[in-house]
This record gives sequence, C-alpha cells and structure tokens, in this order.
Amino acid sequence: MGWTVGGAFILYTILWQLIGREIINVERGILKVEKSAKGFGRKKQYEIKSIQNININPTQDLGIWGWNYNRSIFGMKGDKIKFD
Repeated sequence: MGWTVGGAFILYTILWQLIGREIINVERGILKVEKSAKGFGRKKQYEIKSIQNININPTQDLGIWGWNYNRSIFGMKGDKIKFD
C-alpha cells in the first residue's frame, strides 16, 4: 500500500512539473483558483465580497531537510496569499 501511495505522489509530481498550471480567474464577483495537471487537481471558489484580511502567508524555512523545502523544489509549496 505504501508503494502505491508513494508511486501516486511521484506520478503527480512529475505531471505537475511537466504540464501543471495554476489558473486564477475573477468573474462575476467570484475568485476561482484552479491548480491542476491535465484535469487532476483541485478547484476552489471564493465570493469576493466575503474576502477580508488579505495578507502574505509567511512560510517557515525548515532548512534543506524540511518538508516545506522539499515541496518547494517540486513547485508544490503552499499558497503565498492568505485571507479570511
């Protein structure tokens, strides 16, 4: 089971590097954020009128062996902007 999960993660990482993209779209009062690699990924929607307290999300630098560093190598690090 562990090999299957690990293999799926590696496959997603390779797909993200080759064909992954992030699309941010604003229309009709809705902010849409889509992160996908050929349709595999996540989509989120936010009503603009309910967005408040927009800030830059500081990420913790855990050094070369930290999880955040490893994810940033593959372009999969967390969001940079946060809001309520």
